[in-house]
Amino acid sequence: MIKCNTVGDEGKIIIINKGQANFNQIKFVMRARAPKHSKRPVFEKIFIIEGVAHATDGYRMHYANVDAMDNGIYDGLVDKNAQVVLSLCMGHDLSYPDRNSIICKNMEIEFGEEEVNFNKLIRLFYKALPYDSRMLDVDFIKDLFIDEKENWRFSLAGEEQPAYFYNDTNERFAIIQFMKATQD
Repeated sequence: MIKCNTVGDEGKIIIINKGQANFNQIKFVMRARAPKHSKRPVFEKIFIIEGVAHATDGYRMHYANVDAMDNGIYDGLVDKNAQVVLSLCMGHDLSYPDRNSIICKNMEIEFGEEEVNFNKLIRLFYKALPYDSRMLDVDFIKDLFIDEKENWRFSLAGEEQPAYFYNDTNERFAIIQFMKATQD
C-alpha cells in the first residue's frame, strides 16, 4: 500500500467530456474498480499519482498515463452525457495498492509481437493457457477495450503470476490475477 499526498481541495470536481484529453484513459481505468458498497471502499476509487491513473477491484488493475491531473484519490462516474466526473477525496485513509508490488522490478515481461483485436486476443490467450486450474473472467478482458478497433498484446509470465496486457498506442496497461477453479 502507498500513501497519497493529495493536492487540491476536498470535493474538487473535474469534468472531462468525451473527446477531451484523458477521457478514454480515465474511462478505461474506471472499469477495474470494485462495485459501490464493496467491503474495501478504497477499491471503489481511482488513484492518480505522477501522471498515472490506477484502479483495482483486487483481481485486476488497470492503469493508464494521464496528462496534467493532480495526485489524489478520486470518486468517479461516467454519466449519460458522455462525461467523466471525478471528485477528489480527502480526510480519510488514502492508502492504495501499489502497482509496483504486483510487477516485480526484476521480472521482464515479454509481450507478444503483434497487437491484436478482441476476438484474436481471446483465441490466442486461451490457447496459450496451460490446461490447469486457472480461470479468468472473460468480461475482465472485454473491459480492456474502449472500442472494438483497439489492439492489445499480452504476456503470461509464469504459473503463479497474473496475466499482463498492454496497449502501446493508447499507453494503457492491465494486470489480471487468475482465480483458482474449484472442483465440484
